Amino acid sequence: MFKLAPITFLLLVVSAIAAPSSSDPPGFKEQCGTIVGTVPCAKGLQCCYIHPDDGICLYKCPPTV
Repeated sequence: MFKLAPITFLLLVVSAIAAPSSSDPPGFKEQCGTIVGTVPCAKGLQCCYIHPDDGICLYKCPPTV
């Protein structure tokens, strides 16, 4: 059981490093699903989801729990 935590942590780190990064800045022309439909966020904003289908465009998303 104690060996599972380090292995899980290593897999998480490797998957985060191996994930491809986009060439655009975060949120640039990102489609955000809002209560009124899907809209693009303005430059400098990123889509932050408050519910699975409800997002808002903010400068910085609040930390998730």
